[in-house]
Amino acid sequence: MLPGPVFASAVLVRNQETGLSLRPPPGFGEDGTWPPVATEWLPLRWELFEAGGCASGSTLMARELVRLYRQNLAGSVDPLLAEDALDDNFLDDAIFRGTSATIKVTKSTVSFDSSIGGQWNQTIRPGPQLGHYNELRRVTYAVRWERKDPVIQLPPGSTFEENHSVTTGLTVERSQNLARSLGMNIGENVVGVQGQLSSELRQEFGLKVEISALSEMAKKFTLSNTSDDHYRLFALWHVDHQIAVSALDAQVDSGGALHSTWTPLEEAEFVTANDPFITYMETARL
Repeated sequence: MLPGPVFASAVLVRNQETGLSLRPPPGFGEDGTWPPVATEWLPLRWELFEAGGCASGSTLMARELVRLYRQNLAGSVDPLLAEDALDDNFLDDAIFRGTSATIKVTKSTVSFDSSIGGQWNQTIRPGPQLGHYNELRRVTYAVRWERKDPVIQLPPGSTFEENHSVTTGLTVERSQNLARSLGMNIGENVVGVQGQLSSELRQEFGLKVEISALSEMAKKFTLSNTSDDHYRLFALWHVDHQIAVSALDAQVDSGGALHSTWTPLEEAEFVTANDPFITYMETARL
């Protein structure tokens, strides 16, 4: 049986740097083809943690199955501490496959048969009780380049004054939702909630990201084409940041076997206040 309801804040299980770094934004094609408006998200860090507030009975079952497996390791390698949590098959082969399960929702009953833990049944009363149990979650921090569209094209010997503006930071509501998914209690005070979230991210997860209140940042500058016989194409870039939180979940196939998956809980994208990064290329006069 599971332990009683848990109201504790986030408990960090593992943190992992991916070893990846954001390279300069993509350039123009040799024929002047514009680069993409945005690059793919590049994960820089992920962390596993436990927090209260189950998304469903199946996430509760997934967490309990992992707990039972780790309880019966007997000196074996712990896959929770060895496998890549960004892999689509995270813990699937090591723990989930070969376990049969049934999920009943009539009285919020969850049960499964496991070769490592035996018969397990947990009855969850309807209502808020489900949210009192911990589940295993993953937070991922990723970045990408985003380009202002369209590209700026200047003829030979010309200049152009550009007013580049981006929306930085997060709303109060999004900041509070993100904090809750991370098991944080930053209160209902709307003043300074983003700064408190940034502080909690550093203290609890070691994630050094400065999140500001939602605002518009504008920067005026001049672009010049000093060439006498070529056009110049300019691309203005900024870095997008993403913090995504998911819960480890268990899906049952037609044969009754379990498979691991991640259920999204919250996702926040934001921009920090920095000058734009500019790339350009020259093309023959049109």
